Amino acid sequence: MSCQVTIDDALLLQAREATGLGSDRELLELGLRTLIRSRHKRELDWKGQNPLTRLLESDFIGCADSDAADLSQDYKAELATILAEKHDHR
Repeated sequence: MSCQVTIDDALLLQAREATGLGSDRELLELGLRTLIRSRHKRELDWKGQNPLTRLLESDFIGCADSDAADLSQDYKAELATILAEKHDHR
């Protein structure tokens, strides 16, 4: 497949220095393969895990519904209150 992309020259130079690869094609192929392996490994790592363990490892904080009109001003306080009600052990 042929495609035309614009990539930052400094980024390509850094990639060449880090890998020792010379051509843009080699760099892009390596980058794509690395991305795919990384995602596949993460999926394999998560398979078989307890859903709660996956949630705790995901750095997810929480979500909640609120009647507050403007959460942009006090969303942290509002979220903390709601989470405290849902999870009183905090």
